[in-house]
Amino acid sequence: LVLSGKVTSFPVVRMNRQGKVLGTLAQLGRKNSMAAVPVGRTTHIFTQPVTANTLFALAPDGSSLIVVERPIPQQDGGSTFAVSRIRSPQGAVYARAYRYTAQPVPRRIADSLFDAQVEGLTATGVGRAQAERAIRSAIRIPAFQPPIAGVVVGMDGSAWLRKENLGSRRADWLVLNPAGDVVATVGAPQGLQILEVGRSAVWGVVHDDMDVPYVVRYRMQPAR
Repeated sequence: LVLSGKVTSFPVVRMNRQGKVLGTLAQLGRKNSMAAVPVGRTTHIFTQPVTANTLFALAPDGSSLIVVERPIPQQDGGSTFAVSRIRSPQGAVYARAYRYTAQPVPRRIADSLFDAQVEGLTATGVGRAQAERAIRSAIRIPAFQPPIAGVVVGMDGSAWLRKENLGSRRADWLVLNPAGDVVATVGAPQGLQILEVGRSAVWGVVHDDMDVPYVVRYRMQPAR
């Protein structure tokens, strides 16, 4: 249904302990997130490598939900993305838009994303030339990056938004306080997966050159 365009979003619902739906908290956009790649009599289904899917994350104590609407810009210059903090049944704590400067998808990254899709198709037995033609007709790699790549909710209700920067060795996280104000930008290794944000430390996972995962803890302190 997503592929056909009949379904463009999925609801996030609130339920009681007995499984009864009490209401819908948000709708998560999924428009144009899938691709059908016909090869002969077989149709292969792929996820688009760069999408504008709505992001969301639940607070550790379940008290609120952060929703990030991140449309892919069509041109460079000033653009906006939107963040909402929803606390049911009271509704939105805030719903705000944030301006940013659109960043292009680097050519080498676009090429690598295309090649990865081609390799996935050739792994099914499709010839390289045929796979390239099929992928080129179905996969869309936009000229500009989506503004936000991930979201984590801190234990204090803050929102940590990972800024998109394809091809960089560093990841910048935009920190919003519980009221939605921008209070900091935090630099971190590109490969760090943040799992939990406390009041004075960040916990996450990194992988070494052999893809072995390590749990790490970073202490937070104000910049001097």
